[in-house]
Amino acid sequence: MKFNAYDDFDQLIGFAAYDVFEGKKGYIGPIGVTSSNRIGGVGYALLHYCLRDMKKIGYAYAVIGGAGPIEFFEKACGAVVIPSTYTTNEV
Repeated sequence: MKFNAYDDFDQLIGFAAYDVFEGKKGYIGPIGVTSSNRIGGVGYALLHYCLRDMKKIGYAYAVIGGAGPIEFFEKACGAVVIPSTYTTNEV
């Protein structure tokens, strides 16, 4: 599912999607907002439209893969970084 945000002149200024990354369920992203519209809540609103939709259809959680900037997601929805479980065994 994808959500778009437009300005008063019907110009696309942002988008957010979920369940589009390699057909995997429960993933949020990609999300993007034009640099001139990054302050003002556009990204926050788009993120929360995705989260609301996901909750409505029964998801218990969401994964934000390859997120950046992480601080935005931490502040906007209380996201937490899940440490990598992969280890390297260098010899």
